Amino acid sequence: LPGVQGDRSGGAAIVVGVTMTTGLDREEQHLVSMAHQIAANVPAGRDVPSQVCAHLTSFWSPVMRQRLAAVIARSPGAVTPEVAAAVRSVEGVR
Repeated sequence: LPGVQGDRSGGAAIVVGVTMTTGLDREEQHLVSMAHQIAANVPAGRDVPSQVCAHLTSFWSPVMRQRLAAVIARSPGAVTPEVAAAVRSVEGVR
């Protein structure tokens, strides 16, 4: 199924409210995609930014988090507002 974890068809999952940014390299695109997948899988009724922040803090390396923060600083429209808020929170957690 396209857009499902493990799908290798090359099709991109669609995230509403995000500007497609062409200035990202493949690794940056992958980080953005993973952050959006994490946000999309937060159960309904839960605070998305805090849940994404917890996940990024627990499972992502500092380099990955810093790289995503740099992408957001350079291209704020590359991520949803929820992901941007989560990354700002992670910066405060360090």
